[in-house]
Amino acid sequence: MDAYRQRFGVRTERPYAHMDLTKPEISFVDVAHGLGVGAARVTKPVDLAPALAAALESGGPHLLDVVVEGRR
Repeated sequence: MDAYRQRFGVRTERPYAHMDLTKPEISFVDVAHGLGVGAARVTKPVDLAPALAAALESGGPHLLDVVVEGRR
């Protein structure tokens, strides 16, 4: 999954330079809306199915920003 580190033998778990997308936090929903694309942010599993249904019913491009927990 980490092709760059494998290819170049990088032996650190530190984040890549310039790849921290948390400071400032980017609102991908706002970016999508600015480009004329429908979008929604999903933070709870129960909200995923309705958001996906709405995206499919939109008839055009639609961004779903699905927040998941993971390793930092």
